[in-house]
Amino acid sequence: MKNATGKLFLLCVLSLYALVPALGQVSISLDDKTVQPGEKFILPVKVNNYNNILGTQFFIRWDPAVLSFEKVMDIHTPFKLDDNFGVPESNAEGDLSFVWFETGSLTGINIEDDSTMFSIEFEAKGAFGEFSRVEFYEDTTNVSTITEVVDTSFSAIPVDLKSAVVSVGETVDAVYNNAPDKITAQACYPNPFAHHTTLSFRLTQSTTIRLSILDLQGKTVFEEQAYYGSGQHDLNIKKDIFDLPGTYFLHLTSPDFQVTQKLVFLNQ
Repeated sequence: MKNATGKLFLLCVLSLYALVPALGQVSISLDDKTVQPGEKFILPVKVNNYNNILGTQFFIRWDPAVLSFEKVMDIHTPFKLDDNFGVPESNAEGDLSFVWFETGSLTGINIEDDSTMFSIEFEAKGAFGEFSRVEFYEDTTNVSTITEVVDTSFSAIPVDLKSAVVSVGETVDAVYNNAPDKITAQACYPNPFAHHTTLSFRLTQSTTIRLSILDLQGKTVFEEQAYYGSGQHDLNIKKDIFDLPGTYFLHLTSPDFQVTQKLVFLNQ
Protein backbone atom coordinates (compact mmCIF):
# COMPACT_ATOMS: atom_id res chain seq x y z
CA MET A 1 0.00 0.00 0.00
CA LYS A 2 1.21 3.47 -0.84
CA ASN A 3 1.55 5.28 2.49
CA ALA A 4 -0.32 8.45 3.30
CA THR A 5 2.00 11.38 4.05
CA GLY A 6 -0.13 12.98 6.76
CA LYS A 7 1.50 13.86 10.07
CA LEU A 8 0.61 10.79 12.08
CA PHE A 9 2.96 11.53 14.94
CA LEU A 10 1.87 15.16 15.27
CA LEU A 11 -1.78 14.17 15.32
CA CYS A 12 -1.21 11.62 18.06
CA VAL A 13 0.92 13.97 20.18
CA LEU A 14 -1.65 16.76 20.03
CA SER A 15 -4.34 14.40 21.26
CA LEU A 16 -2.39 13.95 24.49
CA TYR A 17 -3.41 17.50 25.42
CA ALA A 18 -7.07 16.47 25.58
CA LEU A 19 -7.56 17.29 29.27
CA VAL A 20 -11.26 18.18 28.84
CA PRO A 21 -13.59 15.76 27.03
CA ALA A 22 -14.84 17.10 23.71
CA LEU A 23 -18.54 17.66 23.25
CA GLY A 24 -20.45 15.49 20.81
CA GLN A 25 -19.41 12.44 18.88
CA VAL A 26 -18.22 12.29 15.30
CA SER A 27 -19.69 9.49 13.20
CA ILE A 28 -17.99 8.08 10.11
CA SER A 29 -20.07 5.57 8.21
CA LEU A 30 -20.35 3.27 5.21
CA ASP A 31 -23.62 1.83 3.90
CA ASP A 32 -24.32 -1.80 2.98
CA LYS A 33 -24.62 -2.41 -0.75
CA THR A 34 -25.69 -5.16 -3.15
CA VAL A 35 -23.95 -5.24 -6.54
CA GLN A 36 -23.68 -7.54 -9.53
CA PRO A 37 -20.58 -9.56 -10.50
CA GLY A 38 -18.21 -7.35 -12.51
CA GLU A 39 -20.05 -4.16 -11.58
CA LYS A 40 -18.10 -1.01 -10.74
CA PHE A 41 -19.69 0.89 -7.89
CA ILE A 42 -19.05 3.75 -5.48
CA LEU A 43 -19.07 3.48 -1.68
CA PRO A 44 -19.26 6.93 -0.01
CA VAL A 45 -17.63 7.56 3.37
CA LYS A 46 -20.05 9.89 5.17
CA VAL A 47 -19.66 11.96 8.33
CA ASN A 48 -21.87 13.58 10.95
CA ASN A 49 -21.03 16.08 13.68
CA TYR A 50 -17.72 16.82 11.96
CA ASN A 51 -17.28 20.35 13.30
CA ASN A 52 -14.14 22.37 14.13
CA ILE A 53 -11.93 19.43 13.31
CA LEU A 54 -8.14 19.80 13.13
CA GLY A 55 -7.12 16.26 12.31
CA THR A 56 -8.41 12.78 11.52
CA GLN A 57 -6.98 9.36 10.86
CA PHE A 58 -8.64 6.01 10.22
CA PHE A 59 -8.11 2.84 8.25
CA ILE A 60 -10.44 0.76 6.04
CA ARG A 61 -10.00 -2.79 4.80
CA TRP A 62 -11.89 -5.27 2.61
CA ASP A 63 -11.49 -8.70 1.02
CA PRO A 64 -9.44 -8.21 -2.18
CA ALA A 65 -10.66 -11.57 -3.48
CA VAL A 66 -14.19 -10.12 -3.63
CA LEU A 67 -13.63 -6.40 -4.21
CA SER A 68 -11.02 -4.80 -6.45
CA PHE A 69 -10.00 -1.23 -5.54
CA GLU A 70 -10.32 1.25 -8.40
CA LYS A 71 -9.77 4.75 -6.99
CA VAL A 72 -10.58 7.36 -4.35
CA MET A 73 -12.93 10.07 -5.62
CA ASP A 74 -15.37 12.80 -4.48
CA ILE A 75 -12.69 14.08 -2.10
CA HIS A 76 -13.92 16.86 0.19
CA THR A 77 -11.85 20.04 0.41
CA PRO A 78 -9.19 20.41 1.87
CA PHE A 79 -8.20 16.72 1.70
CA LYS A 80 -5.76 15.74 -1.04
CA LEU A 81 -5.24 12.38 -2.68
CA ASP A 82 -1.43 12.52 -2.71
CA ASP A 83 -1.05 13.86 0.84
CA ASN A 84 -3.82 12.26 2.90
CA PHE A 85 -4.53 8.82 1.44
CA GLY A 86 -2.62 5.57 1.45
CA VAL A 87 -4.09 3.56 -1.40
CA PRO A 88 -3.49 -0.02 -2.55
CA GLU A 89 -0.74 -0.38 -5.12
CA SER A 90 -2.10 -3.68 -6.39
CA ASN A 91 -5.42 -5.53 -6.50
CA ALA A 92 -3.98 -8.08 -4.08
CA GLU A 93 -4.05 -5.46 -1.30
CA GLY A 94 -7.25 -4.71 0.56
CA ASP A 95 -6.69 -1.68 2.75
CA LEU A 96 -6.74 2.11 2.60
CA SER A 97 -5.57 4.74 5.09
CA PHE A 98 -6.73 8.32 5.63
CA VAL A 99 -4.51 10.71 7.62
CA TRP A 100 -5.02 14.48 7.71
CA PHE A 101 -3.96 17.35 9.95
CA GLU A 102 -4.52 21.06 9.34
CA THR A 103 -1.08 22.66 9.48
CA GLY A 104 -2.14 26.21 8.60
CA SER A 105 -4.44 28.44 10.62
CA LEU A 106 -5.52 25.73 13.09
CA THR A 107 -9.09 27.02 12.80
CA GLY A 108 -10.46 23.60 11.95
CA ILE A 109 -12.95 22.59 9.27
CA ASN A 110 -16.66 21.74 9.22
CA ILE A 111 -18.42 19.23 7.00
CA GLU A 112 -22.20 19.32 6.73
CA ASP A 113 -24.00 16.39 8.33
CA ASP A 114 -24.58 13.33 6.14
CA SER A 115 -22.08 14.64 3.60
CA THR A 116 -19.45 12.63 1.76
CA MET A 117 -15.93 12.90 3.10
CA PHE A 118 -14.68 10.90 0.12
CA SER A 119 -15.81 7.89 -1.91
CA ILE A 120 -14.13 4.63 -2.83
CA GLU A 121 -14.74 3.06 -6.24
CA PHE A 122 -14.58 -0.73 -6.39
CA GLU A 123 -15.18 -3.45 -8.95
CA ALA A 124 -17.02 -6.55 -7.76
CA LYS A 125 -14.70 -9.41 -8.73
CA GLY A 126 -16.34 -11.98 -6.44
CA ALA A 127 -18.75 -14.62 -7.65
CA PHE A 128 -22.52 -14.49 -7.27
CA GLY A 129 -23.43 -14.95 -3.61
CA GLU A 130 -20.06 -13.88 -2.16
CA PHE A 131 -19.66 -10.85 0.09
CA SER A 132 -17.03 -8.69 1.73
CA ARG A 133 -17.00 -6.50 4.80
CA VAL A 134 -15.67 -3.01 4.14
CA GLU A 135 -14.69 -2.18 7.68
CA PHE A 136 -12.89 0.34 9.80
CA TYR A 137 -10.07 -1.26 11.76
CA GLU A 138 -7.24 -0.33 14.08
CA ASP A 139 -4.36 -1.86 15.96
CA THR A 140 -4.48 -0.34 19.43
CA THR A 141 -0.94 -1.56 20.13
CA ASN A 142 0.42 0.65 17.36
CA VAL A 143 -0.12 4.40 17.79
CA SER A 144 0.20 4.95 14.03
CA THR A 145 -2.84 2.77 13.27
CA ILE A 146 -5.42 3.99 15.75
CA THR A 147 -8.61 5.81 14.84
CA GLU A 148 -8.49 9.43 15.99
CA VAL A 149 -10.34 12.71 15.48
CA VAL A 150 -9.04 15.91 17.11
CA ASP A 151 -10.85 19.26 17.35
CA THR A 152 -9.58 22.84 17.70
CA SER A 153 -9.21 22.47 21.47
CA PHE A 154 -6.78 19.62 20.76
CA SER A 155 -9.27 17.25 22.35
CA ALA A 156 -9.69 13.71 21.06
CA ILE A 157 -13.36 13.33 20.12
CA PRO A 158 -15.27 10.03 20.53
CA VAL A 159 -15.80 8.42 17.13
CA ASP A 160 -18.66 6.12 16.09
CA LEU A 161 -17.61 3.96 13.13
CA LYS A 162 -20.13 2.06 11.01
CA SER A 163 -18.69 -0.54 8.66
CA ALA A 164 -20.54 -2.03 5.69
CA VAL A 165 -21.11 -5.33 3.91
CA VAL A 166 -21.05 -5.52 0.12
CA SER A 167 -23.00 -8.52 -1.22
CA VAL A 168 -22.40 -9.71 -4.78
CA GLY A 169 -25.47 -10.62 -6.77
CA GLU A 170 -28.09 -10.94 -4.08
CA THR A 171 -29.30 -9.38 -0.87
CA VAL A 172 -29.49 -11.11 2.50
CA ASP A 173 -32.62 -9.13 3.40
CA ALA A 174 -35.05 -11.21 1.32
CA VAL A 175 -37.52 -13.24 3.40
CA TYR A 176 -39.53 -16.09 1.89
CA ASN A 177 -42.95 -16.41 3.53
CA ASN A 178 -45.59 -18.74 2.06
CA ALA A 179 -48.41 -17.65 4.40
CA PRO A 180 -48.31 -13.91 5.16
CA ASP A 181 -51.87 -14.14 6.51
CA LYS A 182 -50.58 -16.46 9.27
CA ILE A 183 -47.22 -14.89 10.07
CA THR A 184 -45.42 -11.66 9.23
CA ALA A 185 -41.64 -11.75 9.60
CA GLN A 186 -39.07 -8.99 9.40
CA ALA A 187 -35.58 -9.56 8.03
CA CYS A 188 -33.06 -10.58 10.67
CA TYR A 189 -31.01 -7.67 11.97
CA PRO A 190 -28.11 -7.24 11.89
CA ASN A 191 -27.31 -9.46 8.93
CA PRO A 192 -24.47 -10.19 8.25
CA PHE A 193 -23.62 -10.41 11.95
CA ALA A 194 -20.70 -11.24 14.20
CA HIS A 195 -22.23 -11.64 17.66
CA HIS A 196 -25.98 -12.11 17.38
CA THR A 197 -28.94 -11.39 15.13
CA THR A 198 -32.64 -11.00 15.91
CA LEU A 199 -35.62 -12.36 14.01
CA SER A 200 -38.90 -10.57 14.72
CA PHE A 201 -42.24 -12.06 13.71
CA ARG A 202 -45.94 -11.71 14.50
CA LEU A 203 -48.46 -14.57 14.61
CA THR A 204 -52.17 -14.23 13.97
CA GLN A 205 -52.83 -17.33 16.10
CA SER A 206 -50.99 -19.59 18.54
CA THR A 207 -48.97 -22.46 17.10
CA THR A 208 -45.96 -24.72 17.57
CA ILE A 209 -42.94 -23.62 15.53
CA ARG A 210 -39.76 -25.45 14.66
CA LEU A 211 -36.70 -23.22 14.22
CA SER A 212 -33.90 -24.81 12.22
CA ILE A 213 -30.65 -23.41 10.84
CA LEU A 214 -28.86 -25.23 8.02
CA ASP A 215 -25.50 -24.69 6.34
CA LEU A 216 -24.99 -24.60 2.58
CA GLN A 217 -24.58 -28.38 2.47
CA GLY A 218 -27.98 -28.84 4.10
CA LYS A 219 -26.57 -29.94 7.45
CA THR A 220 -28.64 -28.84 10.45
CA VAL A 221 -26.46 -26.82 12.84
CA PHE A 222 -29.28 -25.86 15.21
CA GLU A 223 -32.87 -26.91 15.80
CA GLU A 224 -35.48 -26.31 18.47
CA GLN A 225 -39.27 -26.49 18.77
CA ALA A 226 -41.47 -24.29 20.96
CA TYR A 227 -45.04 -23.14 21.39
CA TYR A 228 -45.74 -19.47 20.63
CA GLY A 229 -48.86 -17.48 21.39
CA SER A 230 -50.44 -15.02 18.99
CA GLY A 231 -48.75 -11.62 18.77
CA GLN A 232 -45.20 -10.29 18.47
CA HIS A 233 -42.09 -12.38 19.16
CA ASP A 234 -38.33 -11.71 18.97
CA LEU A 235 -35.83 -14.55 18.61
CA ASN A 236 -32.23 -13.77 19.54
CA ILE A 237 -29.83 -16.00 17.58
CA LYS A 238 -26.35 -16.03 19.09
CA LYS A 239 -22.98 -16.74 17.47
CA ASP A 240 -22.49 -19.83 19.65
CA ILE A 241 -24.78 -21.74 17.28
CA PHE A 242 -22.28 -21.47 14.41
CA ASP A 243 -19.01 -23.38 14.23
CA LEU A 244 -17.65 -21.55 11.19
CA PRO A 245 -18.23 -18.22 9.46
CA GLY A 246 -20.27 -18.43 6.29
CA THR A 247 -23.76 -18.52 4.81
CA TYR A 248 -26.65 -20.34 6.48
CA PHE A 249 -30.40 -20.66 6.04
CA LEU A 250 -32.92 -20.06 8.82
CA HIS A 251 -36.28 -21.83 8.64
CA LEU A 252 -39.40 -21.28 10.73
CA THR A 253 -41.94 -24.02 10.06
CA SER A 254 -45.34 -24.93 11.44
CA PRO A 255 -48.32 -26.88 10.06
CA ASP A 256 -49.54 -23.61 8.50
CA PHE A 257 -46.47 -21.79 7.18
CA GLN A 258 -42.80 -21.73 6.30
CA VAL A 259 -40.48 -18.73 6.58
CA THR A 260 -36.92 -18.80 5.23
CA GLN A 261 -34.09 -16.28 5.28
CA LYS A 262 -30.38 -16.36 4.49
CA LEU A 263 -27.99 -15.60 7.36
CA VAL A 264 -24.35 -14.55 7.00
CA PHE A 265 -22.20 -15.18 10.06
CA LEU A 266 -18.92 -13.28 10.30
CA ASN A 267 -16.08 -14.52 12.45
CA GLN A 268 -14.72 -11.60 14.51
